[in-house]
Amino acid sequence: MTLDNDVAIATAQRQQENGEYKTLMTQNTAAMSLIKMAIERMNKFYNPSFAQTEQATRGGNAVIEMMRTLVADLEKENAVAKAEEDNAQGAYETFMADTKEQRIADAKTLEDKEAAKGEADDAVQANVDAKNAAGKELQGVLDFIMSLRADCDFIMKYYDTRKQARSDEIDALGKAKDVLQGADYSLLQVSQSHRRLRIRQL
Repeated sequence: MTLDNDVAIATAQRQQENGEYKTLMTQNTAAMSLIKMAIERMNKFYNPSFAQTEQATRGGNAVIEMMRTLVADLEKENAVAKAEEDNAQGAYETFMADTKEQRIADAKTLEDKEAAKGEADDAVQANVDAKNAAGKELQGVLDFIMSLRADCDFIMKYYDTRKQARSDEIDALGKAKDVLQGADYSLLQVSQSHRRLRIRQL
């Protein structure tokens, strides 16, 4: 990721700069300590209480002033280096804080994207399920229509035959009724004759 690369580069640069700063401060501090020690010794050597010539004293003082100037320059260099180190460290800490916020924002964005993807997947699945259900329902309707059409075809195909069979059945029922009515009349005559015979016998 670009963000991780930026963090790695910034961290490596900060470590290098901090190492250089510490090396510079160590070297300058050691140099100033040595120069101050030399100044102290030269002061003792060129002290007017000793029997030195005026020319030697002036020369010694000139060297001492030069060393003091060198110490002052080193102190200024240390002050500038410290200021630059503080600024660099502050900038690095700000960058890391911004990076942390960016990571949080990226994580939130990723979470939102994953949530949106999940919702989209759910919607797609719901559409697929609805389509499948609609397909099954449609197939059921088509099957019913096919069955209904088959029934209609069967009825139309055998309509005349069934009509004739029904007509024949009605005729047969009519004839059977007539037969039964005739049988009832004959039975009635037989019953009446039987009653007359019994009366005569009495």
